Amino acid sequence: MRRPKLQLYTRILIALAAGAVFGLVANRFELSGLVDVWLKPLGTAFIR
Repeated sequence: MRRPKLQLYTRILIALAAGAVFGLVANRFELSGLVDVWLKPLGTAFIR
């Protein structure tokens, strides 16, 4: 049985919510080292 394909706006909203939750958790548990080493270069490469 296949799941129905999610609409683009639904996937964007899920990703936005997941990013916000990750940001709050990273801030709460002081994971700035993880963000600086792993996620910041990925974001920079995506923007370029």
